[in-house]
Amino acid sequence: MIVSLWVRPDKKLAAKEFAITKAFSTKYKTYKNLNEWKGPHITLFTLNYKSGDFDNLLETIRNVAKSRRPFRVRIKDLGYFMKNTQFKRRNYVIYFKVMKDKNLSRFWSSLNRKIEKYKKPNLKYKNSKLSFTPHMTIAYWDLTKENFYKARKEYRNFKFRESFLLKEIQVSRRIGRKRRKQVTTIKLGS
Repeated sequence: MIVSLWVRPDKKLAAKEFAITKAFSTKYKTYKNLNEWKGPHITLFTLNYKSGDFDNLLETIRNVAKSRRPFRVRIKDLGYFMKNTQFKRRNYVIYFKVMKDKNLSRFWSSLNRKIEKYKKPNLKYKNSKLSFTPHMTIAYWDLTKENFYKARKEYRNFKFRESFLLKEIQVSRRIGRKRRKQVTTIKLGS
């Protein structure tokens, strides 16, 4: 089964980010991200886990979250990357950059260490041990190469500086091939 851990900004910041994403979507004809997981978010993990371990996995996540106090996450400007997908096509991605922060990195590393035993050995999330590049996606899957380069040029000097208090993480589970269902919210420090 596939589970995802993610965090959301507060409602005020989410509304600002969503307005930019929506304007971007209209201008560059990229709609996939508008309905993705009900708004802006930072994905901490997406992993395949061993059947029967879901309750233990949740308890492990709760214990890590309990040991951390809420902390600020800073968003700054836009970033861009291209990556090859499992479907042998290039995916163009534009996103809000999340600033490097020791609290977020330590939280992610702690989660990574603790949930390692729940991952399926042959299907480990490929970046789980290598790196964590937190970001909030604006456009991806349906962004064309041509529009990717147009947007990059146009938004080259775009300034965006905001922050939010990370107080909780969301846990969702994949239902079927494409849908996700939020299972629970886990608060930090409680």
